[in-house]
Amino acid sequence: MPKIYVNEYERRISAFRRWHKGRRAEEDVSQADLARELGIGQTAVSAKLKIKGSDQSVITYRDLLCFFKAVNATDEEIVRFMRL
Repeated sequence: MPKIYVNEYERRISAFRRWHKGRRAEEDVSQADLARELGIGQTAVSAKLKIKGSDQSVITYRDLLCFFKAVNATDEEIVRFMRL
């Protein structure tokens, strides 16, 4: 059964989290690497990037900048995820 999202924002952020997980694997970037870059704990990064569950954290603009930079996201990929 497909997941039903509350709104378009929730659908897009979920898609971003799934995409970022795959890109991190391709680029060999760990959550610990992102945590060092952001100056927070690895568990906090995990909560921001968690794909499912009710204990997800909010992703800030600063987080997005770091996440896109870490995986060498192209301009096209950035625009795709930043547009509603």
